[in-house]
Amino acid sequence: MFLENKKRTIWSNVVAINDWRDKAETALMEEGNFNFTALDVGRKAFLLNEQHFTHVKTALNIKLETPIVVISELRYNDWKIPACQVIPGNIANCFQMSYGAVIWYLDTHDDLRSVMNHRDGVNYHLFRKFRNDLTPFDYDYFMNLVVDGKSDETTISRYTEEIGPEIEKANCWR
Repeated sequence: MFLENKKRTIWSNVVAINDWRDKAETALMEEGNFNFTALDVGRKAFLLNEQHFTHVKTALNIKLETPIVVISELRYNDWKIPACQVIPGNIANCFQMSYGAVIWYLDTHDDLRSVMNHRDGVNYHLFRKFRNDLTPFDYDYFMNLVVDGKSDETTISRYTEEIGPEIEKANCWR
């Protein structure tokens, strides 16, 4: 469920220098730095990527009608722990970073996902919005199914909807 093929990368803090080299070198020259080193280019690429992250969060400041549910598989060493969390219904709230290497992407089913690496393992997150016809009781029931390891794709689809179409529209991908 969590290792879907990537459809579109939205943002990652893993900076591929070759992807940013031209922009970083141009930015350094615009600042008057014509004798820059590879380290200077790497630092500037990192800063430009961080600025891009701010832009991504701004572009995805999209208010949804229902809360977002984060369905997670937390992996610590050899442990796999199911987890579930509700966050306010704004897509920008999905883009919180607290540790390690992270990538956010839309999979082939228009689901927003992230993979977050940390020193003890990898966490996989699926972000979906609750369906409009649910009650707070339904939210709790669904979250208990997830945490108890009793949810599958059918259960997830019964209680939630993908948020990828809103992201694709905001990024002019549709």
